[in-house]
Amino acid sequence: MFPRSYFEFMVASTSAAAALIGLLFVAISMRAELIFGPGALPRTRTLASSSFTGLVNAFVLALLAVIPHSNLGFPTILMAVVSLYRSVQRHQRAEEVQNYLLLLSCGAYLFELVVGAILVVQSHNTFCLQSICYLIFTSFVISLSRAWKLIASEVPEKATP
Repeated sequence: MFPRSYFEFMVASTSAAAALIGLLFVAISMRAELIFGPGALPRTRTLASSSFTGLVNAFVLALLAVIPHSNLGFPTILMAVVSLYRSVQRHQRAEEVQNYLLLLSCGAYLFELVVGAILVVQSHNTFCLQSICYLIFTSFVISLSRAWKLIASEVPEKATP
């Protein structure tokens, strides 16, 4: 369990992540033609998927951090592995690989994996607990940036016969 001093941050992060996931669904529904269907752009699909992965990661970690008498290490490891898998899978499928996004995502999730492993052994390690908070914050910033790029994406002109 996180120390009491982090409790408010985790509760606020849980609420923020839930709200941001909802807003991401609104953004996706506004730009559905760019993300789903025959004219979907790989770049926008990658942006939407990576935003969702980051926000779900932050939501789950923040929500589980407020459960009394729990060790956040195992869920952190699980979320890091799932998020790493999704990131690599997403970029393998993309026609246009965005190396910096892949590198940034994998770096963050690998760090999360290491922090989770340390928390399994030392559940009250202050550095790791603060790192989880900063990972959640970073996840919000990166996911919001990607979601904004998704909303601002231009609709390609359809070819005229």
